[in-house]
Amino acid sequence: MLTAFTVNQAQAFEPESTYSRRSVLADGRWMKVEVPESGIYMISNADLREMGFADPKRVRIHGYGAGRISLHLSAGNYIDDLPLTPSELTPRGIVFYARGPVNEEFAPQGHIRRESNPYATAGTYFLTESDGKPLPIPTTGTPGAENPATDFGCMICHELDLSSPGETGHLLVGEDFRYRPRQSFRFNLTGRVPDTDVLTEVAFTAHCPTAGSSIALTANGTALPAGSSDVLPVSSSENYNHGSRTVTLKTFRADGDRLDLDIEFKSSGTVLAANLDYICVNYTRRLDTADGPLWFSSAERTLKLTGAEKSTRIWDVTDPLRAE
Repeated sequence: MLTAFTVNQAQAFEPESTYSRRSVLADGRWMKVEVPESGIYMISNADLREMGFADPKRVRIHGYGAGRISLHLSAGNYIDDLPLTPSELTPRGIVFYARGPVNEEFAPQGHIRRESNPYATAGTYFLTESDGKPLPIPTTGTPGAENPATDFGCMICHELDLSSPGETGHLLVGEDFRYRPRQSFRFNLTGRVPDTDVLTEVAFTAHCPTAGSSIALTANGTALPAGSSDVLPVSSSENYNHGSRTVTLKTFRADGDRLDLDIEFKSSGTVLAANLDYICVNYTRRLDTADGPLWFSSAERTLKLTGAEKSTRIWDVTDPLRAE
């Protein structure tokens, strides 16, 4: 069915000045690279030469990665064409921060969880040669701050996209629990601060049309207390209903730097589907370069990075497209 737009409806669109009059891709020679996940990447001088770039100083990177676009487009969140990406030329190659299809967000409860783009499997960036001024990666950090925080909230996650529970839509789920109702998942809590809480967020889907179902969690051999969010209600038998979904949160103490999380699925009726969606684990991690490269965020005004030297660089990637 075709619908005619009235004058008032047409006024809701953004003005022409919102959009680029000519794409940056219209001129020059371009090469495309993909990144599987968010992080700092380096394209070596050897790789740049293989791509046909003779002078690394003239290489510019454009793109905004694979972060999910808001369902409500406006001039405030719309990115037109391919913006210039902040980068830094080092003796070994060009370094830049890239966004993959999975990023972090804060849940309403305050913990960190993953934000996935179901429509992309990698972030895409474009390289070209230009005499224009590059955008530097913003840096932060000053020595001698008073009462600095020495740790931060860290999130690690497990998620596999193996099947669609409804054979439509963007929700994809992982491990099948119908024939293996108890499965184990191991997480290395690198740099965990001793005697601090661990929080897990588990999302699970099930299609049980004759009886309800539930999941039970065990952490390092200790059963975690059951709650109302562990229960999945009976699924409707109607054709458009493909099951129920629950997201359960558990906070507990764990010894050491390893978490063995067991998930057990229980149902007394017919089970048409039972799948894990994802597991997100939040824990307190020390700010220490001895634990390897760190990706961290904090609401604290000052932080202390143990092991930092004069040559240590801290890049601020809060806004990946912001320059100094």
